[in-house]
Amino acid sequence: MTVLNAEGRIWTMVAGGGASVVYSDAIAAHGYANELANYGEYSGAPTEGQTYEYAKTISEFLRYVYTNDLLTSHQ
Repeated sequence: MTVLNAEGRIWTMVAGGGASVVYSDAIAAHGYANELANYGEYSGAPTEGQTYEYAKTISEFLRYVYTNDLLTSHQ
């Protein structure tokens, strides 16, 4: 996962090869590229545990940002 904009309001958790590109392009095409917070995907038949860890990583990052009041433009 790559954080593009920690203050972005659109966070994705996309599965499948190429799906992340399609979703990111669609978000940008609708005028929300500046709100896209992350880019990443999980693919290759991840286990339930691997999927959980990926979701946990995204959740923990969001919790960190909001807990430490790191947002400036969306308060």
